[in-house]
Amino acid sequence: MLAPPTVQWTGGNGPSGGNVTPLALSPGYTTDRTLFAGTDGGGVFRSTDGGGTWTAVNQGLGNAYVRSLGLSPAYATDRTLFAGTYGGGVFRSADGGGTWTAVNQGLSNPTARSLALSPAYATDRTLFAGTDGGVFRSTDGGGTWTAVNQGLSNTNVWSLGLSPAYATDRTLFAGTLGGGVFRSTDGGGTWTAVNQGLSNTNAWSLGLSPAYATDRTLFAATYGGVFRSTDGGGTWTAVNQGLSNTNVWSLGLSPTYATDRTLFAGTYGGGVFRSTDGGGTWTAVNQGLSNPTARSLALSPGYATDRTLFAGTGDGVYAGLAPVAPTATPLPTPTPLPTATPTPLPTATPTPLPTATPTPLPTATPTPLPTATPTPTATATPLPTLHGKIAFTSSRDGNYEIYVMNADGSNQARLTNNSASDFAPVWSPDGFRIAFTSNRDSQIGYWSIYVMNANGTGQTNITNNPDTDYYPAWSPDSSRIAFTSLRDGNGEVYVMNANGTGQTRLTNSPAYDAYPAWSPDGSRIAFTSERDGNGEIYVMNADGSNQTRLTKNSALHNDRPAWSPDGTKIAFSSTKEDEQQEVYVMNADGSNQTRLTFDVGKADVGPVWSPDGSRITFYSYRDGNFEIYIMKADGTGQTNLTNNPANDTWPAWSQ
Repeated sequence: MLAPPTVQWTGGNGPSGGNVTPLALSPGYTTDRTLFAGTDGGGVFRSTDGGGTWTAVNQGLGNAYVRSLGLSPAYATDRTLFAGTYGGGVFRSADGGGTWTAVNQGLSNPTARSLALSPAYATDRTLFAGTDGGVFRSTDGGGTWTAVNQGLSNTNVWSLGLSPAYATDRTLFAGTLGGGVFRSTDGGGTWTAVNQGLSNTNAWSLGLSPAYATDRTLFAATYGGVFRSTDGGGTWTAVNQGLSNTNVWSLGLSPTYATDRTLFAGTYGGGVFRSTDGGGTWTAVNQGLSNPTARSLALSPGYATDRTLFAGTGDGVYAGLAPVAPTATPLPTPTPLPTATPTPLPTATPTPLPTATPTPLPTATPTPLPTATPTPTATATPLPTLHGKIAFTSSRDGNYEIYVMNADGSNQARLTNNSASDFAPVWSPDGFRIAFTSNRDSQIGYWSIYVMNANGTGQTNITNNPDTDYYPAWSPDSSRIAFTSLRDGNGEVYVMNANGTGQTRLTNSPAYDAYPAWSPDGSRIAFTSERDGNGEIYVMNADGSNQTRLTKNSALHNDRPAWSPDGTKIAFSSTKEDEQQEVYVMNADGSNQTRLTFDVGKADVGPVWSPDGSRITFYSYRDGNFEIYIMKADGTGQTNLTNNPANDTWPAWSQ
């Protein structure tokens, strides 16, 4: 058998309502071609032509931030589906999305991150909702809900998985943020943690084998890759060979997994990977998938024959076609000659060609531009299509507010509208929220940290401290925020839960510690410290231990560290070779510090990496005011994105 061909992806037809978070296909997709997409701000979209065109179906849907979708197994006849939202609870439609009704009686937590319907929903009317407050069960089609959390020691539930034989075995699983996986064998009545071997406990997604009743196989997608259990969750094994990106957000199992052993993994920034040996090995299958973050995956019920799957991304829905591998035709067996006995030829041992050792090109040392004669600005080469959005701070309305734009600088739109100052936005890695700093509550503290939805709604003060808190930084799993606080009389780095609880001090230095930045794997935090008499870049473990200096530039200032998405490099601002700050990059251990910008006497500040690591955005004073610029990761192709006479600063990039 030849290796399976890569998946061919096509997209760009919508929907246009923001990041696509959940996807759900009709059980009769092979005939009705119907699927639904939930978006982050645009509500629910429906397609009845296999994703070719999309229609918003939001009448009665009181919350447009859709986190989960669930279709009745009998959708072809009852036309029933559910939508779980961020902050608005659960909505039900009984007419294929035409109209929606809120069904939240007893649902005390309104953020339904996951939904799971019983395979026998048509008769038992049972469904479950995973929320930030645990698991809720309804046995009357969403009419009423009951919390079922006995034994569920972590109630931040992000994923649910029901046994295909739930009607008889009453088995379901809950994946949590930080608590791993829990199993119930009595319909949610009681729960048991099943985490032996599960070294990463952020279970973003769960996938059960369609033959779970006999093979007892399930998978968990985590920040540390994919884990597989073949004993119903009793033990787990990491199955990541070939999975070059292990921040896995979504899973999709073939409906005929028991025979074809095929599953897909969607990652943050690395695209989609396929395994055809039950997770043993993985291959990237991203041809045509221009957005590398697959928040959701869904396979056609007829995948074995139509080979169709879908990926939900920040650019909408992509349709994938996975051709069947051609079967190699065996060579015909030669007919022996009737008389002479052939003498076998000696086997030639092939002599391998010598492997050429490439000679590395010498690293050019950039020479600063002379100050006497200004060099004309070259016309920038247009950048290729860039994905995601950039939030930033702008004074164009008379005070500092948070704005957002596309990554190419288009569609600049205001998110905050307050007479005070809002600045330093930073996206949560899941793309749903933005943290920022504001002084609008001067009676509480001069500066406080706020969190809002990605469209600017729901602005909430989460620090509420009678002293200054600023410069937030999200952890890679979006569960915590590091920040700088002056509550101890000097700047120190703190960390808290994403809702503001559990504020804990990490640094304890008489000098100023600020600008925290999490490593992509969440294990370390880089920050700036003046404990050596000037600003230097330090790194520490995420619990504050092992604080280590990376830069050693006496009497100079280094700040605003930013990790590359692969964790191998740190970009930062420095006055190492200029009286004004310039952008530099170094290895994660502090070695090989390289200057990227050369605007003598003009500040280039605050580097931030693109999600794929190919670009860096920063803000510069080279035009007589601060503007947001973008450049390639090697410093070439520097281009002004904002082009506004006011000051535009503090860029932050999201998928």
